[in-house]
Amino acid sequence: MRFILIIFVLCLSACTSMPKIDGEGRAFIKVKEGVSADLMAHRKSVITDLRYTISVSIPASYEQDISATTVINVNLTAVSQDLQIDFQERSSQLLFLSVNGTRHPVQHEKEHLIIQKEALTLGENVIEIRHLVGESALNRNSEFLYTLFVPDRARTAFPIFDQPNLKARYTLTLSMPKEWTALSAAPILKIESTDKSKIIQFEESDLMSSYLFSFVAGKFHTIEKTIKGRLMTLLHRESDTAKVDRNIDALFTLHAQAIDWLEEYTGIKYPFMKFGFAVLPGFPFGGMEHTGAIQYRDASLFLPENPSQAALLSRASLISHEVAHMWFGNLVTMNWFDDVWTKEVYANFMAAKIINPSFPDVDHNLNFFLDHYPDAYAVDRTIGANSIYQNLENLNEAGSLYGAIIYKKAPIMMRQLELLLGKDNFQKGIQDYLKTFANKNATWPQLIEIFDRYTDIDVKSWSDVWVNSAGRPSYKNNAQTLQQYDSKSQGRIWPQKIDDNLGYGLFPANIESLYDNWGHYSDIEKGTLFINLYEQMLENNPLVRPLDLLNASVYILEQEKNTLLITEAVKQIETLFWGFLGERQRHAKGAFLEETLWTHMVHTPDRSLKGIFFRAYQSIAMTERGLKRLTRLWEKDLTVPGLRLSEDDLIALTAILAIKQPARASAYLDTQRSRIKNKDRLSRFDYLRPTLSSSKRERLQWFYNLQYLENRYTERWVLSGISYLHHPLRREEAEKLILSSLLLMRDIQLTGSIFFPTRFIQNTLKYHSSSKVEKTIRRFLQERRQYNAQLRLKILQPTDLVRRKVKIKKSILAEKKTKSKEN
Repeated sequence: MRFILIIFVLCLSACTSMPKIDGEGRAFIKVKEGVSADLMAHRKSVITDLRYTISVSIPASYEQDISATTVINVNLTAVSQDLQIDFQERSSQLLFLSVNGTRHPVQHEKEHLIIQKEALTLGENVIEIRHLVGESALNRNSEFLYTLFVPDRARTAFPIFDQPNLKARYTLTLSMPKEWTALSAAPILKIESTDKSKIIQFEESDLMSSYLFSFVAGKFHTIEKTIKGRLMTLLHRESDTAKVDRNIDALFTLHAQAIDWLEEYTGIKYPFMKFGFAVLPGFPFGGMEHTGAIQYRDASLFLPENPSQAALLSRASLISHEVAHMWFGNLVTMNWFDDVWTKEVYANFMAAKIINPSFPDVDHNLNFFLDHYPDAYAVDRTIGANSIYQNLENLNEAGSLYGAIIYKKAPIMMRQLELLLGKDNFQKGIQDYLKTFANKNATWPQLIEIFDRYTDIDVKSWSDVWVNSAGRPSYKNNAQTLQQYDSKSQGRIWPQKIDDNLGYGLFPANIESLYDNWGHYSDIEKGTLFINLYEQMLENNPLVRPLDLLNASVYILEQEKNTLLITEAVKQIETLFWGFLGERQRHAKGAFLEETLWTHMVHTPDRSLKGIFFRAYQSIAMTERGLKRLTRLWEKDLTVPGLRLSEDDLIALTAILAIKQPARASAYLDTQRSRIKNKDRLSRFDYLRPTLSSSKRERLQWFYNLQYLENRYTERWVLSGISYLHHPLRREEAEKLILSSLLLMRDIQLTGSIFFPTRFIQNTLKYHSSSKVEKTIRRFLQERRQYNAQLRLKILQPTDLVRRKVKIKKSILAEKKTKSKEN
């Protein structure tokens, strides 16, 4: 009897650990916060023919709530379980629920609106919800707002099935103040106006994933142009009409050229009914590819007078990237956000191809190298490096997947894949992929299967090390050849072409060859040597010390004519000066660097380079003479031929002067505030002013206020403020903020946009190099061994640079002691 009882207990234990199965043979899905992979798969298996009709009422008063009615038309192939609709807001915001014409009580649990299975029917169901709109993803200001739902934030605004593989059509109606206008994915069907309000009804949209649905509404200037029969609409808020006039033709032309190129390359016409874009102040990304209604940050598109070649290339690349998404990401979408990198790799890879014809004088191999390799190395060299593909259990962690590996390393991988297949076969594979999965969802393995049809090479095995493996290969000289090895001792080999400076990894580099052969190298050879030297310096190579590389950077300025290389050298000078030199070295080199940069700024005939040199001079200048020059430029008492400072430039200069001359900070800030004409720039200035105050208490209060979400609302502003607090001249004071910043990261990850956590910690740690900071970081992570894995990586990646700086400093100090003993 006792034996039978034991068997019964063991059986009961085993049975209770197994997933419960419903009458349809499907596992019951528990209600959990976020959108779990299980919930995603279940809903995909039972939901078809999805449509949303959303009516939003935006009051004139910023203080009033935004209300909405969301009607969901959904076809269900099974109703053996309750239906979970995502809504990551307070239950009190759900005001009314009707299912198939019958009112039901609201049941809201763990970020989900639960629809009882008894209320549902096989086939068509109509669910109506009246609710207050969650505003965390609305980016609402008193004069405008814009939605930003990537990757899982549509559920913070509306009750919705927030997963990429449930594509839907959206019919949107916006009620708003009369003087406002709006942009969304579909054309405007009709506009009705009253004395105080305006109602804009849009047509039903194309099929799209929830993160791609968007609208922009507010006080905007509207510009429309028709190019080759395609109407394009632009919304913007820039008050500097001269700046708009300088840029506007280029913006429309670049979009049109990108569309033309992609239509020809893919063999598929622009796949959506509408094309528009909005240029927004304070937008947290460079751009976002909302279907038919792309959003951009204003500074990314409206460039200052005489922009640098790097700035022009960057803008063209950004526009091409977002347009490429219309095919790669919007037409064909990843099935789940673990494959988010697939849409980004194609957008970046195609962007590099698209911009080539518009810049015939540019060395595009060099531009691709400088734009991708340094940022990819910055992550891949760290102990927190992640693979291109990353597993995802819940959509609420998807934001942590984004970073330089997706945007920078993946296009390098894709270029190697193109070399492996050949350009023609690669293009055929791409066209096959887009036609097979148009208006559907796809995974990376499905694309690999397609590529396998066009080659005898084992693409899957090639992909495993590049896509599923973190880190980079290393190379060493072996006789007259380079030999690859895995510095992690895992026996991995990265198949790749390394000639023509295409190779990815840590390569040997000799600083003497820079001086001996610079004039004989091609531009791409110069660029790869320069970056490889920086990587060797970070590896603590005793033959490449920070001061050596700084002197080499100055040498490049004297020798070089290529603006991309000059720009990279200037950037390196600033990085090395503030991030790697000790205080004595900075004092010893500062005056020389000031005069070098000033001389180049004054004498270069290239007006775009004048701005590059000026911003570096502004950063480095610390002598009495240097600060006096900056003050006179700010006061407009001194002019440099060819250098024109915009309102943005003068605001940035004000910040530098306030930090470097704290006794005069209030006077600088008061005067500059009175000069600012643009409302949006004035709002930003007022928000950041405490970070520039001479009062330590005021600065610290601004930082500690960041614990409240409402004070982190405009993330670009927050990042600027963090940079000011952690300016190298405030390093000692700022060290006390490191632990609090690390503790804040979890909230930032949960509430911020996709890039915010990484950029927040990067801006915090960029110029720190003390053992004290390194110890704080190490202790923080040691005490949190069970910390969120993705967030842990995001902290490890930028903190790796602090660790390397400390190690380099110790090595240099040891070298000096050894030499001292020898003497």
